[in-house]
Amino acid sequence: MLNKIIPLETRKLIKSKVLSLSKYLNKSELIGTSKTALSKVNHQGDIINFSIISWNYRFQRPQQLVKGFENDNLRTFYIETELIPSTAKKAIIKLKKISKNIFLVNLSASKELFIYTQKPSKKDVEIFNKSFTNLIEQSSIKNPILKIDHPFWYYFLKKSKYPIIYDCMDNHKDFPYYSPDLERIERSLIKNSEHVIVTSRYLQKKINRTNKNTSLVPNAVDYSHFSKSHPIAPEDMSKMRKPIIGYYGAISSWMDEKLIKKILIEFPNSTLLLIGRVENSIISKLNSKYNNLNLLGEKKYQEIPKYLEHFDVCLIPFKITPLIKATNPVKIYEYLCKNKAVVSSWLPELEPIKELIYLSRNHKHFLKNIHTALKENVNLKRKAYSANNTWEKRSHQIIKIFKLIYSKYE
Repeated sequence: MLNKIIPLETRKLIKSKVLSLSKYLNKSELIGTSKTALSKVNHQGDIINFSIISWNYRFQRPQQLVKGFENDNLRTFYIETELIPSTAKKAIIKLKKISKNIFLVNLSASKELFIYTQKPSKKDVEIFNKSFTNLIEQSSIKNPILKIDHPFWYYFLKKSKYPIIYDCMDNHKDFPYYSPDLERIERSLIKNSEHVIVTSRYLQKKINRTNKNTSLVPNAVDYSHFSKSHPIAPEDMSKMRKPIIGYYGAISSWMDEKLIKKILIEFPNSTLLLIGRVENSIISKLNSKYNNLNLLGEKKYQEIPKYLEHFDVCLIPFKITPLIKATNPVKIYEYLCKNKAVVSSWLPELEPIKELIYLSRNHKHFLKNIHTALKENVNLKRKAYSANNTWEKRSHQIIKIFKLIYSKYE
């Protein structure tokens, strides 16, 4: 699940990035990669991916899939969430080539827009569409497929002549601050998409009522990244008291604070290690009260396997809300790649693999499962499951959908 309601400090960072882009206002419309470099690329097709997260913020599903598209010789233009303040006359584009067939793109609007909560004005739509047209024309894009990762982009694209695929990753309306306007535009996006991709059976059942062209493409794992051995623990966890009961990811409103407190009390001689930006004030307060709780903050994607290697038990301690019922957690595939014992709240999407993990009906059951998990033998079926659920395979699923759409438009 992506952390789409970005905290204030991160929003300020995004704002500073957008303001830094404003220096391009007096330059040419296409900034960065040359037209020659764009036109000489040998590719089978073009995907324009309207992102839900900036490429360099957290490496998650959107970036993993784009890497897979590139391996199949598909050229992808990844539209960043930061828009460049511009005018209709300029309609500025910033474009950067980051690998053979992947380009990062910033398009324009009249002002900075926060895609998770704001609605663009008519002026924003006009400027955006002109910059989008400039991108199509100046980048030698031919018969593109538009992959939309967040409903916000449909404010601009609802009159587009190009086929749209919506990658619905979460039950968006259950996020805090998700506006009625955004909910309405998402309904329209679902109805009018050529194809909808969903990450969970819950979303598939819900969306299939509106659009029958819906495919289940769950999350997955970068198997080569997570299967590497890291026998030496990172320095900031090397002196932690064993066993280590660990979690990494968003520490937000959906984390069960009452359960976390009970774990701290039940396992006073263990370390409860939570890795990730803390956006839950109750968890912060627990940190000052219990010395067996360790909060290490955000870690880079490249570093996560080094920490995971030294967890004795892995947790998914979530409240079962409508948002979580629709969630297919990426971390389950990563945990299992390391053959780790996983204790989780009873997420519906994890029921098919309940023989590989410890699903918990309530808090008492969760605590009992941790005790059991700390004593268990390694289950090699976990790693095999992870090996069969890779991002490469997920990308191939979506590429098949792309090719089906291409065949219809030939």
